[in-house]
Amino acid sequence: MNFNWKLGETVCNDWTWDEIQNCNPKATSWDWERIREGKLYSLPEQCVKVLILGSPEVGKSTLLWSYFDECDGPTASITDCYDNCELHMHNIEENGVNIRVYFCDTSRVENFLQLDEDVYRGTSVIIYCYAIIDSESMNDLLVSWIPLSRHFLGNVPSILVGNMIDLRDNDEFNGMRLITTEVGEYVKNVCSINRFYECSIEDGDTPQDIFKTALRLALNMES
Repeated sequence: MNFNWKLGETVCNDWTWDEIQNCNPKATSWDWERIREGKLYSLPEQCVKVLILGSPEVGKSTLLWSYFDECDGPTASITDCYDNCELHMHNIEENGVNIRVYFCDTSRVENFLQLDEDVYRGTSVIIYCYAIIDSESMNDLLVSWIPLSRHFLGNVPSILVGNMIDLRDNDEFNGMRLITTEVGEYVKNVCSINRFYECSIEDGDTPQDIFKTALRLALNMES
């Protein structure tokens, strides 16, 4: 997925679809609708793709939508993306730069072998998710998701996220071997992952921090 936007290209809300396409063949119908509504005045200067990987039922979509619920800017537009995936599109401004962000959510993927190589192509940053109540979800990252993504992408920036930490205090899970913070930190270091977070749906701030860090890593604003 290659993005070749004309930097800072100014557009007018009376432009036709053909004029938008002539200006930039990568422009989407979403762009045209926002332009006609007077909500978008330039095509993105940069595009990044955030790929979210992990086993089913570990909170990938919940994490993403917690971010969307609180973030500024236009509401995400959702389109089908490849088999078993969804592509969420969002425009943001970072340090005065208009950025198009594509979030590729693999929540419907049950097996890493279901992912086509095209899903990986063009990824700027990866978020690896596991659930702290599910040791198999961490094992799946170590055995499948991390090795395969690095086969296709090399060492792109990445973040490790342990979801459902509110359940550590839930009596229902007393006596279970939950994944500790120390294990998460160890995996982050051993696998050379850039950042590690633990997250709960009860905490609205952490998803914001996770995705803001992901974007900064994708834009080479931090290492």
